[in-house]
Amino acid sequence: MSCSTGVVDGYLNGYLLVAMPTIVESRFEQASIFVCGHDKKGAIGLILNKPLPAVSLPELLKQFDIAVTSHTPNAPLYFGGPVDMGRGFVLHTLDYTSSNTVTVNEIFGVTATIDILRAIASGKGPERFHICLGYSGWGAGQLEMEMQNNDWLIGNSSMDLIFNTPADEKWKKCMHSIGLHEGNLPYSGGHA
Repeated sequence: MSCSTGVVDGYLNGYLLVAMPTIVESRFEQASIFVCGHDKKGAIGLILNKPLPAVSLPELLKQFDIAVTSHTPNAPLYFGGPVDMGRGFVLHTLDYTSSNTVTVNEIFGVTATIDILRAIASGKGPERFHICLGYSGWGAGQLEMEMQNNDWLIGNSSMDLIFNTPADEKWKKCMHSIGLHEGNLPYSGGHA
């Protein structure tokens, strides 16, 4: 199932930002970012394809004194972005919601409280989830300026891409879903 609600009022909630090959800054190089919120005040997103190899979900749960059970998956954690790295954000399906869940669209929600970690550990959390530490943020007009500079492409999000595609394949799969291949893209921006 893909998110096809369309860009609403020019905002990209629920869409993917796909880094152009011209972005070589290591944190965003070949990044695929899920846009959790976007309005006139700015945007917030979670990088989906930068795993944190030193930390897994069971290790994180132990840090919070949350019991690891037979229901606890050995899920990886991801670098969501350079802002607020000490905070966790869970992108998930809407079969789990709480009063703290922000509904992004009809498919995805984001929860950033310890309650969702407890629910996941006990097998009562969302069926599908992606845990990030930190987030990517843009101030008012900043994302729009970066898009005008051809830093980002816009793609549709899908459950398959977010939850089933291996991290090292996400960027290329995003590019292909837009109909592009890295070799066919110019490495310098421009406007007609």
